[in-house]
Amino acid sequence: MKTSATMSANIQEISKKNGLVLYFHPYSYYSHKVLMALHEKHLQFDSIIINLVNETQYEPWFLKINPRGEVPVLQDTGKVIPDSTRIIDYLEDNFSNGLA
Repeated sequence: MKTSATMSANIQEISKKNGLVLYFHPYSYYSHKVLMALHEKHLQFDSIIINLVNETQYEPWFLKINPRGEVPVLQDTGKVIPDSTRIIDYLEDNFSNGLA
């Protein structure tokens, strides 16, 4: 099992890369909305599962990303977008899927 420090280091490495990073939980309805939008637009993204049962959302490294400790959160090259509706709006405004 990975320690919190190891996870934090791995996640910091992923979040430094350019591109989209989605922090989510697979059983979250709101996370599913964002996943569907990302897949519908055929966008490449990294994903990090936040274990809500183990309260990973309250660990210091995640609270730096989203002080409210909620999922989903989308990170786009350092810009942090919380809340599924805001994320979907951001995707619509910034990423074309090639359809007019």
